[in-house]
Amino acid sequence: MHWTYEEYSKEDDLCQGDILEPIDKLKALFENILPNFTESHYRGFFLLTQSCDMARRDSGEYKATHINLAAIYSLQDVINNILKKDFACLIPGVYFEYKKKTFKQTIQRLINQNEKDLGLFYLHKDADSGIAYPSAVILSVPISVRANEYYEILQEARMGRLSKEFQAKLGWMVGYLYSRVGVHDWKEEGKKNKDVDLEKKIMGDIINSLQEEEPLWIENRIYKNIKKKYPWLEILSTNDQKEIINRFLPPPLKDEIVKIVVDIIKNAIKIKDNDLKNIETRLMNNPRLKAQVKRVK
Repeated sequence: MHWTYEEYSKEDDLCQGDILEPIDKLKALFENILPNFTESHYRGFFLLTQSCDMARRDSGEYKATHINLAAIYSLQDVINNILKKDFACLIPGVYFEYKKKTFKQTIQRLINQNEKDLGLFYLHKDADSGIAYPSAVILSVPISVRANEYYEILQEARMGRLSKEFQAKLGWMVGYLYSRVGVHDWKEEGKKNKDVDLEKKIMGDIINSLQEEEPLWIENRIYKNIKKKYPWLEILSTNDQKEIINRFLPPPLKDEIVKIVVDIIKNAIKIKDNDLKNIETRLMNNPRLKAQVKRVK
C-alpha cells in the first residue's frame, strides 16, 4: 500500500479522505439528485466532511446532518483542462514556451498537495486503495447528501482511506481549519530510497501521459512568424499543424553544439570525412554532453 493511504476495517466510521467506489447503490443515489455524476469518467468519490462529524457515538448517532463528497477524476483529464484553461492553448497540444516553467510548477505543487489555489487534491495510483490510475479531486465542487439516509451506503462503497497526515492536509485544504501541515513528500521519499530524481520522474511520467505526445512549447516570436505565414493554421489537420510548426522550430540545443564543434574541427585541421563523422556520432552519444545540455534546459 502506498504511504499516502492506510488500512481500515469494514466496520470503521466514515472518515474525511475515505475513497468511495461508484457502486450501483451510490449511482442510484445520484440518479435522483445529480444524474450527471453517474457517468463513467468519474473514477469514484471522496469524502470531504470532517471525521469528527461522522464519528458515531455510543448511541450510534453522529453530528453531521449532511455529508459532503467530491468526484474523483483521472489526472490526465484534470491536467488537460488546466492546460486548455490557464496555459494559453494555441491549437490542441501547442502552448507558449514561456508558460512551460509555470506548468511544471503547477504539477509540482499538485503532487505535493500544495495546489490550494486551484483546489486540487492528488491521489497517487494504488490498487489496494481503489485508485487504478493517477487521479485528482476537485475540492471546489462538492456534493451534499443527507447523512441519516446514506451513511451506510457510503460506508459500503468505501474502498480506500487517506493516511492520518494526509487526512489533516485535506482538512486544511477543504476548510482552512488547520495551520500549514507538513506531509511526507516525494523529495523526502527520494532521499530515503536514494533516488534524488524521484520527484522529477513522477512529474515526467504525469506530463508524458497527458496525451499521445508531450505538449509542444514554442516561443511567442516563433508562433507569430508561423501565424504570419499561415494565418489559417487553426483549421488545418493536427498532422499538418505539427509539420508546419516543426519547420519553424530551431534544432535541439545538443545538435547545435555538436554542429558548431564539428565545423570548428573541420576548419582547423585536415581530417577525413569518415573520421569527422565518427567524431560527430561520438559527440551526439556522449553522456556528459547530454547531461550538461539537460542542466541548461
